[in-house]
Amino acid sequence: MGMAGRLFVAGAGKVLCLDGRTGASIWTWEQAVVAPWYARSVTSFQMKLQLAGEHLYVGMAGCAYCLDAADGRELWRRTDLPLGAGITPEIVVQS
Repeated sequence: MGMAGRLFVAGAGKVLCLDGRTGASIWTWEQAVVAPWYARSVTSFQMKLQLAGEHLYVGMAGCAYCLDAADGRELWRRTDLPLGAGITPEIVVQS
């Protein structure tokens, strides 16, 4: 299965990839503990996702992550981003 038919759900510092037809779990990613205290305290309600090709970008409270959308492997992370007005950084991908 490619990316078509997959459902990505985020909350509480986790991202779940589910089969859109059956709801079966494909993979789970959990935020690393190295994130600043404010990232851990607000992730239960502030996470943003952006899918671009084979990459899934995750934004939360001063942090940004790039995951491999196929298997949930973390490709890179930044935990030093400004909080901004909405607490969670906007994720914009130019393709």
